[in-house]
Amino acid sequence: MSSLQTFLFTGLGLGLIFLAWNALKFIKHHRRKKLIQKPLKPDWIEILQNNVGLYSILPDALRTELHGHIQLFLDEKEFIGQEIQITDEIKLTIAGNACMLLL
Repeated sequence: MSSLQTFLFTGLGLGLIFLAWNALKFIKHHRRKKLIQKPLKPDWIEILQNNVGLYSILPDALRTELHGHIQLFLDEKEFIGQEIQITDEIKLTIAGNACMLLL
């Protein structure tokens, strides 16, 4: 194989890797954008009101932003309990308090 062919194959390989990486990045961004816009269930909001201290005094704009952060947190984090069943209430309480730091 000539050095020109090697150069072309290497360039093609790197180009394909670059395209695949950008495609995965785009898919992740699109999925996250959809999750951020997804509204929380009404019973989840009630859990946040009861278990996240500052939630009830947040303005609507910050609540909406917090809901998006919570959706991402719940989608991307795994909850593992030892000798305890992890309920939605536990997950939401943890996610809500953690995501308050992002506001």
